[in-house]
Amino acid sequence: MTTVFSAARIDAALLLSLTTPSYYARGVAYAEQGRAMLDRLEPLCVEATVSGSEDYSVQLAWRDGSLHGTCDCPIGQQEEFCKHQVAVALTWARQVGGGQAPAASRRKARAPVQDPLQTVQQWLATQSPQALQTLVLELATHDRALRQRLLSQAQLSSAPAQEWRKAVSALLGRKRFMDYRDSIAYAKQLATLPALLEQARQRDPVAALDLHEYAFKRLTAIYEDCDDSGGHIGDRLRALAHTHPEFARSANVSNLAKRLFDLRMLDQWGLTPKLEVYVDLLGNAGIGALEHAALQALHDTASSRRAPNQLAADLLEETARCGGSVGTMLEWFANDCSSAWDYLEMARRCTEHGRERQAIEWLERGAKAHPTEPRILAHLAQAYSRDGFPEDALELRWKAYLLHPAEAPYLALRDAALTLGPWEPWRERALQALDQRGRHHFGTAHAIRINLLLAEGQDRRALDLAMDATQTLPLDSWHRLLPAAETLDPTTALRICRTLIDGHVRRTNNQGYQTAVALLPSLQRLHRDQNDLAAFDAYLDRLRQGYRAKRNFIALLDEQFPANRPPSSA
Repeated sequence: MTTVFSAARIDAALLLSLTTPSYYARGVAYAEQGRAMLDRLEPLCVEATVSGSEDYSVQLAWRDGSLHGTCDCPIGQQEEFCKHQVAVALTWARQVGGGQAPAASRRKARAPVQDPLQTVQQWLATQSPQALQTLVLELATHDRALRQRLLSQAQLSSAPAQEWRKAVSALLGRKRFMDYRDSIAYAKQLATLPALLEQARQRDPVAALDLHEYAFKRLTAIYEDCDDSGGHIGDRLRALAHTHPEFARSANVSNLAKRLFDLRMLDQWGLTPKLEVYVDLLGNAGIGALEHAALQALHDTASSRRAPNQLAADLLEETARCGGSVGTMLEWFANDCSSAWDYLEMARRCTEHGRERQAIEWLERGAKAHPTEPRILAHLAQAYSRDGFPEDALELRWKAYLLHPAEAPYLALRDAALTLGPWEPWRERALQALDQRGRHHFGTAHAIRINLLLAEGQDRRALDLAMDATQTLPLDSWHRLLPAAETLDPTTALRICRTLIDGHVRRTNNQGYQTAVALLPSLQRLHRDQNDLAAFDAYLDRLRQGYRAKRNFIALLDEQFPANRPPSSA
């Protein structure tokens, strides 16, 4: 269960367990100086901006009785709990705790610190225009990003439309590789781009649309060579793309279809809005032009024997959803249908456009071309059931189950059988069929049989099978059996729980150790329910003796259940 956040939990001990003393001390100072500004506060998480050498974004979340955080500063990017995260944690605790000073400092409370930006704003309001101009120019002299931003906006405000591209180009910079840290800084630099484009839209909507598309094309080229694993540049690019319909509406150009096609053929990341957003701007003629352009691109790719143009294929499907020719779209994809996935996709397209009969025909062709593909058999069985052919559906479900004896095909077989009669004979047939194939890709017949019985709620029978001493089970099956055993047979649950703990410890890795220790409270509860906590203490002693060479495991065990603690039965 998720721990309820309590400000009292954020203290020196907690934070020093997450970070170094030096980071902690600097974070305390930042918090007391009011450098951490909470942007979004929720019961279990917070987003904030911290003013350091520059502004840094911090996210903290309270989970499992501790803080987990990220920060885009150089230290935070190395997954360390930096001073900025400490400052946000203490500020969060102070606000949730009713304005009290951070419990971490244990110092005499200071007077509340005013928001630094508010102080600056009040001072700026008292300055003359000449003084402000002098200040801004002085700052721009030493801040390249600010200087570039001011230059771009100045050029847009007075230059003719043909010069606007230079201003935007200067802001975007040249194409180059950017690592993770550079990408974060570059994304912050792009924050001024929307204002520049909006400034242009107010002056000349058509020129602004050209400028918008130029910026998008330049950015997609730059984006290709970026380590944007944090998604910062991608977010800027997506936000830019989603303002394009507004610019297109203002410009009201006649060649919107060609413009959209060019943008779509650059967008390999799915950043641009769906075509349906543009339907009223394009009209039937525009949709037709896009359909023609997509088909032409697909034909060009096919004639040159290159890999299929997926961007054009996706666009062709979208035109059919927005009033284009469904028949033309289906005809194109039908010409290149060979794999099992191709047949499934053809059936999906037909169903999406209300052509259920055609969908069944494609599934039937797919079943003939790929008789061992369980997905095609399953989809065809579903269609037969819908259209009133339960016998045919049951036959297909049986074939699909034999090919893939997993839970979903098994339960689908049960549903198909129940439409015609009792399920029990089919269940026994299905379970016995597992023995005819030996070991399956997903486990032994014994393990699969138990998992299938659990899936349909036959917990008692599954437990009885699991107790067969001549068979072995993987840990995953024991994990699935444990909840059923706790309800039906607590004594068996004790055995299963111990089997799981020992099995995970023997894996000899930290993940296994953590899983084993996490199971101990469940074992303790089971012993308590049977008034036998002494047996639990004895089991802990056995673990310490038997696995004393596994130091990481013993450390985790002692953290959860200290060796010198009083006996549980006391």
